[in-house]
Amino acid sequence: MTLLVGFSYAHDDRPCLEFAATLARSAGQDLLVVTVTPAPWPTAVAGHTDREFEIWSRGVGAEAVGKATSTLAEICPDVPVKGI
Repeated sequence: MTLLVGFSYAHDDRPCLEFAATLARSAGQDLLVVTVTPAPWPTAVAGHTDREFEIWSRGVGAEAVGKATSTLAEICPDVPVKGI
């Protein structure tokens, strides 16, 4: 079994990560951390006016992954973590 926890890029979700990591450690299970960021339009907009939004969205996602990874390494370095 794998435990799943959502991690927000816009809020301080450290308590959620701590709780999920504690449960994963206690149960001897992996922890899957998921963060959702807004996606760009599925079709290109004329003049690439959505390019700035796409860059922002990818940056926010990367920042969330980095923040979650470093927080979990600090809290529970012994818990196997997967990320999407």
